[in-house]
Amino acid sequence: MHNPLINYMGLPPFNSIQIDHAIPAVEQILTTNRIAIKELLNHNIKPTWNNLIEPLEQLENRLKLAWSPINHLNSVNNNPELRTAYNTCLPQLSLYATEMGQNAELYQAYKSMADNTDSLRLTQRKVLTNALREFHLSGIDLPPDQQLRFKDINQRLAQLSSKFSENLLD
Repeated sequence: MHNPLINYMGLPPFNSIQIDHAIPAVEQILTTNRIAIKELLNHNIKPTWNNLIEPLEQLENRLKLAWSPINHLNSVNNNPELRTAYNTCLPQLSLYATEMGQNAELYQAYKSMADNTDSLRLTQRKVLTNALREFHLSGIDLPPDQQLRFKDINQRLAQLSSKFSENLLD
């Protein structure tokens, strides 16, 4: 089955998007991203803007391109089937975001780049600074048991936020 949420260019193809495209697209992209990130980190080469940050940005952009139309449709054309698909994807996205924010290898790669910013432009340095801040806000500095608690709290927050939005829509 062709899924228009995967690999489209330009504006979202809203006229082609069906509710049953949402979950498979998100699951496929999250799986692909996790594998790609492991591969990026397993190369045992010095992380640079070109071999780490740019590929990560491309992975995140692909996820955003798939999720944004689903999120938008949920806001403007909410119905029980779409709501179910949206609420199925939301915890997976929340878990993924927390995993990335608490990924110690990824954090160390960003940190090593931030320690040697001589070859980076000012905007690239700012991206690194912001990313390191996001790692700290995601609980990278917490002990493992508190990181698990943080994940649970993030999952619950995503559910409550979604329920709040549903109540507003209703």
